[in-house]
Amino acid sequence: MTERARAWMEFMAKECCICHAAKRPKNGFCPSCYFSLPKAMQHALWQTFGDGYEEAHAAARAWLENRQQKRAVTA
Repeated sequence: MTERARAWMEFMAKECCICHAAKRPKNGFCPSCYFSLPKAMQHALWQTFGDGYEEAHAAARAWLENRQQKRAVTA
């Protein structure tokens, strides 16, 4: 699956790809995950498809997954 297709599927989903909480379709992540991102990453997610959104989503997803892994190790 391409990064573009993955970003689109996760964008349209009703469940967050990171924590599986409910989210609105056309939002990249649930509010909890979105607001835990650095402000620059939040801002980058407002780009449109084909104009940087896919890359911003991949970077945010990687940042959130890394944060989740670090939390699991310390728990």
